[in-house]
Amino acid sequence: MADPSDLVGQQIGQYQVRQHLARGGMADVYLALDTDLQRQVVLKVLLPNFAQDSGFVERFRREAQAMAQLHHPNVVQVYAIGTTGNRQPYIAMQFVPEGTLAEKLADLGRRKEILTTPYALALARQVADALAAAHRKGIVHRDLKPSNILLDAHGKPLLTDLGIAAVESNPRLTQTNVLLGTPHYMSPEQVKGEPVDGRTDLYSLGIILYELFAGMRPFTADVQWGVLHKQIYEEARPLHLIRPDLATKVIAIVEKCMRKAPEERYQSAEELVAALDQALHLAGAPGQQAVSGAWLWQPPETGKLVTGGSKIVPPPPATVVSEPAVETLARLRRRWSYALLLLLLLPICAFGGWQVWLRTQATSVDTVTPTPETAVAQDTSVAQLPVSNTVPTPTDTAVLPTPTATVEPTMTAVTGEIELVRPGDETFTLADEVQFTWRWPAALTADQLFTLYFEADGKEMRAMSVEKPFSGSLFRLQFVLGDILEMPGVYHWFIRLEAEGVDDPLLESDSWELVVETMAEATATATTTARVVPATPAPTNTATRPAATATSRPPTAPPP
Repeated sequence: MADPSDLVGQQIGQYQVRQHLARGGMADVYLALDTDLQRQVVLKVLLPNFAQDSGFVERFRREAQAMAQLHHPNVVQVYAIGTTGNRQPYIAMQFVPEGTLAEKLADLGRRKEILTTPYALALARQVADALAAAHRKGIVHRDLKPSNILLDAHGKPLLTDLGIAAVESNPRLTQTNVLLGTPHYMSPEQVKGEPVDGRTDLYSLGIILYELFAGMRPFTADVQWGVLHKQIYEEARPLHLIRPDLATKVIAIVEKCMRKAPEERYQSAEELVAALDQALHLAGAPGQQAVSGAWLWQPPETGKLVTGGSKIVPPPPATVVSEPAVETLARLRRRWSYALLLLLLLPICAFGGWQVWLRTQATSVDTVTPTPETAVAQDTSVAQLPVSNTVPTPTDTAVLPTPTATVEPTMTAVTGEIELVRPGDETFTLADEVQFTWRWPAALTADQLFTLYFEADGKEMRAMSVEKPFSGSLFRLQFVLGDILEMPGVYHWFIRLEAEGVDDPLLESDSWELVVETMAEATATATTTARVVPATPAPTNTATRPAATATSRPPTAPPP
């Protein structure tokens, strides 16, 4: 396969190729200069091996035609289509340098922040309106996700990447033996290989809305099959448990979009737009129509788009779940039981005390000089402490627990070595699905888990966690590198043994080098679009923990 840098510096028609930006599953993406209009554009060039396949060429051209048909302020503009000197089709389109919604969410996640409610609703409203325009043209996106939503300098969303959009007039283009989409955002009918329509895009937008409000994806797993299984059979954690501050109307919109059955969702994007307009009005940012017909989506009280994040604050347990109310009732019952028992014992204690008082009075009157027998009786009846002028020896004092009794056992009992198994000194691409394995002979406690980290340029990136071994003492994590890593480069991966509630790792393995190249091998698997066939899901073991503070650590090469 040709090196992406081969086109850098070349003149393709009126476009001078300046820089290679990325490689996807079907195309290379370049930054170029339109020498006629003196503006920067994006060139999406079909990979050479796909350029020989008439089916892929037709799909690629369909993307350009689909986007060109959508004259909408929230869809990336297509300027032209053409062919390179090597007969590789290309699309020239609008360049949006500010980045994607996925990048913005990742940045907010690092700061433990989320988008404000008016911003999130307004953003979703714009995307829904763009989808409505696409659906009217008979186009279903089928791969709606944050990385396919660009944000311009003002924060306005722009829909892009219609490369796998299903065009109703050309159904044969999508009749394959694989599923197209991204597992975290695929609808249940997509996963099952059933026919799709515009309601599939609304499900994906519901997933995005959930992520905007919750600060996390609704369905996660160690492997793609686990995510696909959850999309079909499991419900997301109720949003009101994570964000009890959200209005009921807002939560209802998200839940309706994410219904498993298409007939239970909004039946059109226009219907969703109307619901979002209502929610925006309740949130203090009502939609307004400009003279041109464009919708003014900026929150009116600020005069500009709200780009700041609001802190994610865990709600008090009593406002989130119903169990505390039951526990409180039980505690009240126990208190009444204790009070009743005390009332019953009080007369008995009083009677006993009265008898003791009578006995002591009789003893003091009848005998002035008590015998040893009566003295013993007197001492035991009134429980008088002997008076002594001697200083008590140290053995008479209470012995406090030694400080070692308060040390957490998990911080001192962990011994052994995390033995890395694979991958060793190997080279991959972002499209490759890689299996990371290691050995740990001991059993983990309930609060312990292993976490995989990547390191590059002195910064650490937390990947995934696992609590149970795959087989015997062997632990495993498997995923597509492009789902975790954003760009090619030289990384070092290592494993940490961690415990919930403990900031510092209990143990850390050596680090092995992992090279991720820019040039992918010939494969139809996309780095951002998974092409998968559902199968029996593997057990999922994940744990959510804050990422470790970035630190510098010297790399350790794997053994030969």
